[in-house]
Amino acid sequence: MIKHSFLNHLTLLQFEGEDSLTFLQGQLSQDMKAVTGHTALLASYANPKGRVLSTLLFWQASPTCYYALLRQDVADFIQKRLSMFVLRAKVKISTVPHQLIAYWGEDLSPLTSLSSTIQTFVDTPSIALHQQPSFTVITLNAQRYAIQFPTIDTTQRLLVVDLDAETSPTLIGEAGSRAEWEKQDIQIVLPWIGEATKGEFVAQSINQDAIGAINFKKGCYPGQEVIARSHYLGNLKRRTLPAVMDVTTEDTAALLGTDVMVEDTPVGQVVNAVSVDGKTYLLLELQLRSTENSAQLTLAQFNTSSPLTLLDVPYSLDKPE
Repeated sequence: MIKHSFLNHLTLLQFEGEDSLTFLQGQLSQDMKAVTGHTALLASYANPKGRVLSTLLFWQASPTCYYALLRQDVADFIQKRLSMFVLRAKVKISTVPHQLIAYWGEDLSPLTSLSSTIQTFVDTPSIALHQQPSFTVITLNAQRYAIQFPTIDTTQRLLVVDLDAETSPTLIGEAGSRAEWEKQDIQIVLPWIGEATKGEFVAQSINQDAIGAINFKKGCYPGQEVIARSHYLGNLKRRTLPAVMDVTTEDTAALLGTDVMVEDTPVGQVVNAVSVDGKTYLLLELQLRSTENSAQLTLAQFNTSSPLTLLDVPYSLDKPE
């Protein structure tokens, strides 16, 4: 059975112009030369203190055009901030009309009715176990892209990016909940930084190095000195881990940035959260020592009768070479 949902918590920025690659290379943690029309890569945009203002997923539409997927609530801020540094570079940063349609299920073969090229995804599911998450891109036509998202099980996930925002899309399968898709992002430990948490976390504490969003061999970009120093000279004391709580809340947005407690001591913050199926799934940025000795983790605004249970991270948290 296939389910679908519109993802209105995410949005799209377009970077267009002959200097797009050079400009992005000087602003982001990722080596943008490795971004192609077939492979989307994660990246961080940080302030000079190395604290992440946004996490993004980039792919190349043409040699002079790139698209970035990011949280909708921080997109205007990121667009305006990046535009401040364009100066004389030949690049235009803009929002573009679009629709983001997520599909997931055990078998996505019915989606080949959208394009026969989707069969590639059906034949090669992306399972994010013991490896960095990867995102394969297929161009369906001049206005539509399909991006394969990783999963932790046999579920397959596909995001269709449609640049035609006027025409009602042909939807396949039954309507699902956006929360179901967000739950899967939490299970694969894919942090999305938005308005509530921008500037709160250094890149490594939200696993940006572990998920391949940082290239330590590229040149300078905002926050690079701090991020590199932490990598080469520091010990990793904080990481982001998935967790679940056996209660639900109608306003999960209010949880973002909330303190995580061990007894009366704050030991971390909530990065992402979603309630689905009677539970609340969260990504928690934590002091690693707080996870030792079976310490009971709770949220500051919930009592201790609602403990947090940590889940497995599907990729290595060891410091990359």
